[in-house]
Amino acid sequence: YYNAVPEGVVNDRWVHARLASKLLRYRLPRRLLDFAAKRYIRKHPHVVEGVIPQPIPHSDFRTPEYTRFPTIQSKKWESTRGMSHSFGFNRNDSEADYATPEQLLSDFIDGASKGGNLLLNVGPRGTDGGIPDEQLARLKFFGDWLAVNGAAVYGTTPWKRDGTDCSDTRTDTGMPVRFTRSGNDIHIIPLGAPAGGSLRLRNVRLSGQARLVADGSPVALRQEANDLVVDFAKPLVGNFAPAVTVSTLE
Repeated sequence: YYNAVPEGVVNDRWVHARLASKLLRYRLPRRLLDFAAKRYIRKHPHVVEGVIPQPIPHSDFRTPEYTRFPTIQSKKWESTRGMSHSFGFNRNDSEADYATPEQLLSDFIDGASKGGNLLLNVGPRGTDGGIPDEQLARLKFFGDWLAVNGAAVYGTTPWKRDGTDCSDTRTDTGMPVRFTRSGNDIHIIPLGAPAGGSLRLRNVRLSGQARLVADGSPVALRQEANDLVVDFAKPLVGNFAPAVTVSTLE
């Protein structure tokens, strides 16, 4: 393939056919697999697990599906998922079947903090080719957030502190926090809707001039033992994932 298409890109879904995959060409094995999967989901309703294909000898990027990598990845990767359980339009989907806008945006920010992309499926209706209202609302949520906080993800790379993966951090209240980097700027992005005048980040050391990305207002940083306390000029009002940029002296 590379000889024929030198500029081509290959994902990790090109694998040699095995006995199991060959059997799935037939209707009965497919139905048995479908039955087993539905039975597992009924018995484990609170377990949400996606699929991470096994690494193969030759690929340019990884493709986890409906899930995340737990750490920063050295190899290029792109997570793929639909907005609901279906990877496309399903006329039977209701609002309850869709992931929340906050969950989808969290997947996007988490991926950026670990060196990946998010491929978010948009499924038009079969009747008129229009985009369902539920999907439009989620796309608007993305657009509104990026219009204000885009500098914290566009053109960024993961942040490693002293060679350590710090992509998965939490506040003292348990709220997940992610980091991205643009040159000497470190971006702090809480995956939640914090309210109040400060955030305490567990086991984080960081110093420099800080500002809230949304409006440029100054942010004060205090180091208390191993924790970083982020003090805002005015209390946060509960907007989701308010990004903070710290300009370091590195």
